[in-house]
Amino acid sequence: MSDECATPPLADAIPSLCDGSDYRRLARQIRDIARQTRLTVARTELLRLATNYARRGDHLDRRVC
Repeated sequence: MSDECATPPLADAIPSLCDGSDYRRLARQIRDIARQTRLTVARTELLRLATNYARRGDHLDRRVC
C-alpha cells in the first residue's frame, strides 16, 4: 500500500536557488497582504517579514553560485 501523502526527499523537493528572485517575489506578495489588513500589529509584522525576505534575496544575489 503506497502512502499518497508522503513527501518527496528534500533533494527533490527544494530546488537549488542561485538568485533571490523567489524571496523578492514573496516579499512583494507579503507587502500586498499587509496593505489589505487593518490590524496594525499584523501589518507591522508582515512588513518586517517582507523586509527580511527582500534582504535575503539581495544576499543570495551577492553570493557566488
